[in-house]
Amino acid sequence: MTSTDSLLGLATDASRVLWRAEAAQAATVLAFVEGRRSDAVAAGRSAASAEDARQVAILEVAVELEVASGFVAHLVATTRTLTAGLPTVWAAHSDGELDRAKARAIASAR
Repeated sequence: MTSTDSLLGLATDASRVLWRAEAAQAATVLAFVEGRRSDAVAAGRSAASAEDARQVAILEVAVELEVASGFVAHLVATTRTLTAGLPTVWAAHSDGELDRAKARAIASAR
């Protein structure tokens, strides 16, 4: 293997680390947003109030991550689809074998 081949391998390894981190971030964001909704339900709040809590959580994440709230809402929906309905695709993403864009495209095609 040449030195340039090893550089390509390092770049590939770095991509896999990034893709695993994307999946970890997505799972954490989903847990946060759904946790806020669940907390509202557990506190006896109405369905509308629980949905408001979920929407506020999406805005909190958007501010913290410095991204658009639409991106966060889509991330939450996609992650829910992947974790609940496409576990093999989710596992590939979590293992760094699939990037966020490809996982999102597969979830959207479902």
